[in-house]
Amino acid sequence: MITWFIGVVSDYLWRKIINEKSWFFIGLIVLFGFIVALNSSIFADNPTGDTIVDAIEKTGRNVTKIVYLEEVKGGVVVFYKKSIGKGGESVASGYVKKTLWGWQWSFGGEHSDGVSKGFSAQYFPYTKGTPFPLLFGEIKDKQIKHIKVVEKNGTNVKEAKIVGEDTDLLWFTFLNKSEGPNFTITGTSGEGTTLYSQDINTDGNSSAQTVPANT
Repeated sequence: MITWFIGVVSDYLWRKIINEKSWFFIGLIVLFGFIVALNSSIFADNPTGDTIVDAIEKTGRNVTKIVYLEEVKGGVVVFYKKSIGKGGESVASGYVKKTLWGWQWSFGGEHSDGVSKGFSAQYFPYTKGTPFPLLFGEIKDKQIKHIKVVEKNGTNVKEAKIVGEDTDLLWFTFLNKSEGPNFTITGTSGEGTTLYSQDINTDGNSSAQTVPANT
């Protein structure tokens, strides 16, 4: 069907070129634009979508709820819940960029953590064309009011941003690619009492890490 349509358009433009030379450059511009758009929206590894959710789901991910959108240069970092079958959900995030043809999924991941009592954590490494590295996770204990990320052997302390509400509380912070790989993550109460703490070694991977309660 696509091949037929391109053939019809090409034939039409060719006849115009022969009969009306003034249409020559206009025809070339239209045909070139059509081919570029067709290639980007249909043949790309990650097809574009009209909305952010549409772009995510065109990659095979099933979005159950958008928790938060963080606007960044070139697009958004989306934090959402994803269906994993049999009524289960995972916590997910990813960078969705804005293109001339719509929204397009770029990079992200997810984790499902039934072990952690305080909060979970996942690391996205530096990826060219994205705003990552990123640490993010789910807050399971509502007593947690602050999450801080401290680079080991350093003085840099990052206060994570907490978003969402009720059972959909998430936290995240962007990192510099020069930081790490060893961090200490702490969850504290409103009064500053440490409720949960865990050391994490990102080591360039993006696997989920569990954060058990202090004992």
